[in-house]
Amino acid sequence: PTGSLAKIARVLSTQHSIHVSKSTVRRDRIAVGLVTRRRPKGPGRYRGDAEQRLSFAKKHKCFAAKNKRKTIFVDEKLFDSLDSDVHCYVKPGERPPPRERDRFPPRVHVFGMIGYNFRALHVFEDGEKVTSDVYEKDCLSPHVKLLKTKWFLHDNAGAHKGVKDWLEKNKIDVIQFPARSPDMNPIERAWSIVQ
Repeated sequence: PTGSLAKIARVLSTQHSIHVSKSTVRRDRIAVGLVTRRRPKGPGRYRGDAEQRLSFAKKHKCFAAKNKRKTIFVDEKLFDSLDSDVHCYVKPGERPPPRERDRFPPRVHVFGMIGYNFRALHVFEDGEKVTSDVYEKDCLSPHVKLLKTKWFLHDNAGAHKGVKDWLEKNKIDVIQFPARSPDMNPIERAWSIVQ
């Protein structure tokens, strides 16, 4: 699925003893209906991230099965009106339409919480910086009774780190996602719908 025409031709030659040119690979790829599109960037990774993610997943596998109705996932997102879809589906030979870009698009910063039979959305004031105090006062305090009965899962954002003492004081059970793992939080999938 990935690799340049030269790389594919080289692999066919070295691993399968099939000697073909780049133009043959291109022609065969088109014949089976495949077209090349730029792949989007995934989250940046560092050494040790894969081991941390695997360890986290193994450690919490049984927990996830038992506590799926008692878990709250949280995250913040900054939305704007820019056309952020880098790729689009086109037929071979067609050109994708250009992306529309505004110089100063309107922005909305939101905080969301989702869980079984529960959802909450808080919209921050225009230009309001999300600090630990704002996060605690506007996002967590209104739901403190509910949070005491649930497992609270959040990432390593700066504001999240600052409320560690508040969470302990209110006896809220917390699970921290590993660094650079937005794909492990199901609320990330909801943000595309909200966008």
